[in-house]
Amino acid sequence: MFTARLAEEQSANADTLRRYDDLLAASLGPVEKYLSAINDKIRDVQSTLVQARQPECVDSAGWRAIDAAEIARGDDDGRPRNKFTFVADMLAAAATAPQAPPRGRRLLARLRELA
Repeated sequence: MFTARLAEEQSANADTLRRYDDLLAASLGPVEKYLSAINDKIRDVQSTLVQARQPECVDSAGWRAIDAAEIARGDDDGRPRNKFTFVADMLAAAATAPQAPPRGRRLLARLRELA
Protein backbone atom coordinates (compact mmCIF):
# COMPACT_ATOMS: atom_id res chain seq x y z
CA MET A 1 0.00 0.00 0.00
CA PHE A 2 2.73 2.43 1.03
CA THR A 3 4.85 1.64 -2.04
CA ALA A 4 1.94 2.16 -4.41
CA ARG A 5 1.14 5.53 -2.84
CA LEU A 6 4.80 6.60 -3.02
CA ALA A 7 4.99 5.65 -6.70
CA GLU A 8 1.76 7.61 -7.35
CA GLU A 9 3.17 10.71 -5.62
CA GLN A 10 6.43 10.47 -7.55
CA SER A 11 4.48 10.25 -10.80
CA ALA A 12 2.43 13.29 -9.86
CA ASN A 13 5.61 15.20 -8.96
CA ALA A 14 7.17 14.27 -12.29
CA ASP A 15 4.05 15.52 -14.12
CA THR A 16 4.19 18.80 -12.18
CA LEU A 17 7.85 19.26 -13.05
CA ARG A 18 7.13 18.58 -16.72
CA ARG A 19 4.38 21.23 -16.67
CA TYR A 20 6.71 23.75 -15.04
CA ASP A 21 9.35 22.96 -17.63
CA ASP A 22 6.83 23.47 -20.46
CA LEU A 23 5.71 26.79 -18.95
CA LEU A 24 9.31 27.95 -18.64
CA ALA A 25 10.06 27.00 -22.23
CA ALA A 26 6.94 28.80 -23.47
CA SER A 27 7.74 31.96 -21.52
CA LEU A 28 11.39 32.09 -22.64
CA GLY A 29 10.51 33.58 -26.06
CA PRO A 30 8.84 36.77 -24.80
CA VAL A 31 11.50 37.18 -22.12
CA GLU A 32 14.24 36.91 -24.76
CA LYS A 33 12.65 39.65 -26.85
CA TYR A 34 12.13 41.88 -23.82
CA LEU A 35 15.69 41.43 -22.51
CA SER A 36 17.15 41.87 -25.95
CA ALA A 37 15.27 45.13 -26.50
CA ILE A 38 16.28 46.49 -23.10
CA ASN A 39 19.88 45.43 -23.60
CA ASP A 40 20.04 47.07 -27.02
CA LYS A 41 18.70 50.34 -25.61
CA ILE A 42 21.12 50.29 -22.68
CA ARG A 43 24.07 49.49 -24.94
CA ASP A 44 23.13 52.31 -27.33
CA VAL A 45 22.84 54.83 -24.52
CA GLN A 46 26.07 53.69 -22.88
CA SER A 47 27.92 53.75 -26.18
CA THR A 48 26.64 57.24 -26.97
CA LEU A 49 27.60 58.51 -23.52
CA VAL A 50 31.07 56.98 -23.61
CA GLN A 51 31.73 58.19 -27.14
CA ALA A 52 30.63 61.70 -26.19
CA ARG A 53 32.85 61.81 -23.11
CA GLN A 54 35.80 59.76 -24.39
CA PRO A 55 35.88 59.26 -28.17
CA GLU A 56 39.01 57.08 -28.05
CA CYS A 57 37.62 54.56 -25.55
CA VAL A 58 38.73 50.94 -26.07
CA ASP A 59 36.47 48.06 -25.03
CA SER A 60 37.54 44.56 -23.98
CA ALA A 61 37.51 43.28 -27.56
CA GLY A 62 39.81 46.17 -28.49
CA TRP A 63 42.20 45.25 -25.67
CA ARG A 64 42.26 41.65 -26.86
CA ALA A 65 43.09 42.90 -30.36
CA ILE A 66 45.90 45.07 -28.95
CA ASP A 67 47.24 42.08 -27.02
CA ALA A 68 47.14 39.87 -30.12
CA ALA A 69 48.89 42.56 -32.19
CA GLU A 70 51.64 42.96 -29.58
CA ILE A 71 52.19 39.19 -29.52
CA ALA A 72 52.29 39.09 -33.34
CA ARG A 73 54.83 41.94 -33.38
CA GLY A 74 56.92 40.05 -30.82
CA ASP A 75 56.89 36.90 -32.97
CA ASP A 76 58.49 38.90 -35.77
CA ASP A 77 61.31 39.95 -33.41
CA GLY A 78 61.70 36.56 -31.70
CA ARG A 79 60.28 37.90 -28.41
CA PRO A 80 57.12 37.04 -26.44
CA ARG A 81 55.63 40.43 -27.34
CA ASN A 82 56.56 43.86 -28.63
CA LYS A 83 54.59 46.51 -26.74
CA PHE A 84 53.12 49.53 -28.48
CA THR A 85 54.72 52.85 -27.56
CA PHE A 86 52.28 55.18 -29.31
CA VAL A 87 48.60 55.52 -28.46
CA ALA A 88 47.73 55.96 -32.15
CA ASP A 89 49.18 52.50 -32.90
CA MET A 90 47.17 50.99 -30.04
CA LEU A 91 43.97 52.62 -31.28
CA ALA A 92 44.62 51.37 -34.81
CA ALA A 93 45.07 47.81 -33.48
CA ALA A 94 41.94 48.12 -31.32
CA ALA A 95 39.92 49.25 -34.34
CA THR A 96 40.51 45.86 -35.98
CA ALA A 97 38.64 44.04 -33.18
CA PRO A 98 35.38 42.28 -34.13
CA GLN A 99 32.31 43.52 -32.29
CA ALA A 100 31.06 41.07 -29.66
CA PRO A 101 27.33 40.33 -29.43
CA PRO A 102 25.51 42.22 -26.68
CA ARG A 103 25.80 40.74 -23.22
CA GLY A 104 22.08 39.91 -22.98
CA ARG A 105 22.26 37.87 -26.16
CA ARG A 106 25.31 35.99 -24.89
CA LEU A 107 23.43 35.24 -21.67
CA LEU A 108 20.34 34.02 -23.52
CA ALA A 109 22.47 31.87 -25.81
CA ARG A 110 24.11 30.29 -22.78
CA LEU A 111 20.71 29.67 -21.17
CA ARG A 112 19.55 27.94 -24.34
CA GLU A 113 22.64 25.71 -24.26
CA LEU A 114 21.91 24.70 -20.69
CA ALA A 115 18.21 24.01 -21.34
